[in-house]
Amino acid sequence: MPTRVLLVGRGLFRDGLERALAQEPAVTVVGSADTWREAQAQVLELKPDVLIVDHAAKALRQADMTPVLGTESQPIKVIHLTLAENKMVVYDQRQVADVSLVDLLSALKSTSQE
Repeated sequence: MPTRVLLVGRGLFRDGLERALAQEPAVTVVGSADTWREAQAQVLELKPDVLIVDHAAKALRQADMTPVLGTESQPIKVIHLTLAENKMVVYDQRQVADVSLVDLLSALKSTSQE
């Protein structure tokens, strides 16, 4: 079963990730949101496994994620990704430098096996 992903960000960040992830059979992008408020509504409706968040968007980085993180019975992994610094921060606070699409896919894959 593919990992269900909700993208939270705008512009090239979101468009580029949608295109890159569309090529991966193990991943399904179920939707996208510009703000945490939109993300919260989409989480309830679409039930993604993972949120990929634009870490360069200061408002998204500083927002309270609690309302969108799901429940104990359905936890949601959050990956903060920044293309500007080529870094990925997984919600468990593990930071990966010089991130590639392979690194992102590895983080997504670990979600589907948990």
